[in-house]
This record gives sequence, structure tokens and C-alpha cells, in this order.
Amino acid sequence: MSTFDATTATIVVVTYNRTHLLTRLLESIERMSPAPGHLVIVDNASTDDTTAVVEAFRDRLPTELVYRRLDTNTGGSGGFSEGVRVAYDLGSQWLWLMDDDVEVVS
Repeated sequence: MSTFDATTATIVVVTYNRTHLLTRLLESIERMSPAPGHLVIVDNASTDDTTAVVEAFRDRLPTELVYRRLDTNTGGSGGFSEGVRVAYDLGSQWLWLMDDDVEVVS
């Protein structure tokens, strides 16, 4: 039986035009311990300042950040499909899928 290793975990977040909520989520991930190996943010073609907010957190987060901005809004299912594909390509063994309107507590 294998044991959980946080470095093999990836959080996948789908977001669309809600930087005020995304900021709170990223602040909570900033405080996570242990931190996951990766954080994949899928931006569903936001028209606000989502890219700038994500980039402002890049050096603050305790994990590798992978940002994917889609050309069109594919909805939650399309965003999660892309996020899971990216996480799989990163070699993740564990996935935590979440919308941008949550916060983690560690």
C-alpha cells in the first residue's frame, strides 16, 4: 500500500472572471503545509485581470504554478478536462479539483 506524498499531488483550479475569489483561494494555497507539487490554474478565457493576478502569485506560492489560459470559455467541464490533462502530463498521482470560489484550510 502506498502512502500519500504531497509532491505527487496537483490542485486543479478552473476560473472565469472572478479575481476577487481567485485571490482569496491563492492566498489560502500560499499558506498550505504541506504544499502540493503543482497548482494548475485553467483560465476559461477571462476578460478581467486574471492573468495579472495569477502572475502576481507565481513567486509567492510554495508549489509549481502552471497557468493555462483557454481561447474560449469551455465551461467547468472543459476547464477541468484541460486541467486534468495537464496534471496527468505532469505525472501527478493525486488530483484535487476545485472552482475559484473556495479556500483551503491547512
